[in-house]
Amino acid sequence: MPGFVVCRACGTRIKAGRLHCLRCFEPLPQPHEPVRLPIWESLGLEQSKLWMVGIGASLLVLALVTVIWRTWPEQIDDAPRAVAANARPAGSAPTAVAPSVPVAPDRTEGAAEPAVAADPNTATLTAENRAALEALRATSEQAVAKAPTDTEALNTLGQTLARLNLPGDAIPFFERAIALAPDNARYHANLARAAATLAQGARAVHEYGEVARLLPQDYATRYTFAVALQKNGDNEAALPEFERAIALAPSDASPHRAYAISLEQLQRVPEAIREYRRYLEMRPSAPDADEVKARIQALGSAVP
Repeated sequence: MPGFVVCRACGTRIKAGRLHCLRCFEPLPQPHEPVRLPIWESLGLEQSKLWMVGIGASLLVLALVTVIWRTWPEQIDDAPRAVAANARPAGSAPTAVAPSVPVAPDRTEGAAEPAVAADPNTATLTAENRAALEALRATSEQAVAKAPTDTEALNTLGQTLARLNLPGDAIPFFERAIALAPDNARYHANLARAAATLAQGARAVHEYGEVARLLPQDYATRYTFAVALQKNGDNEAALPEFERAIALAPSDASPHRAYAISLEQLQRVPEAIREYRRYLEMRPSAPDADEVKARIQALGSAVP
């Protein structure tokens, strides 16, 4: 229509001669300028099809972002840490990988002297596992020969020997690693386990004490140290360690049962009964619940 132009953006007819649309303020075509078609029109696309292409492209980008997000590798923290026993459900089996600090056994010992936690390194070996460990032993021995002051190589060789049920052979390598890195809690814990396996109670207590000194706020460390003291017959010293473990992990029932054992050994029967009952309150369906109840009844009948 003469005297009018049509806005390419909104389709409004505007009197010719204006520079911008009064409705959407987009630039208006001028008589002396060539008409510039939108890219979709130049490609022969309708605007409805353009919307479909845009939506498809958006979905493609979203799918690509999702794939990248799900497949992006997670950052791994390889710093050595002690394994806290309250990080696993009560009564569950320990992990097959040897923890930095072993956890006391999750079973009631009654009045008997409890055993120090079984070392998963000394579990029964299959032929396949033994072959793999022997290969690792050879590799570790070569690494130590090339770098006699490499503490990790020394520790790895010690652990390999311990897993091969050779704790006596492992101890010298743990000792050398500790001499070079006296503040490494893992090395002390490994030496303590080897000593405990060889029934060297005093030495195990000393090494677990070093671990407790280096990791004063670690629950598993305190619990294991207390059990080592208890195993070595020092129930008096074990009591404050059990108390610290309870304070660090108030939701874990196991320390209460072990604490009760030491109290009973020290003839502090009412307190022992209290801790046994506390254990049952926290774990009423424990596998050893009947045994603990029987122990409470026996102790209660002996109290005047």
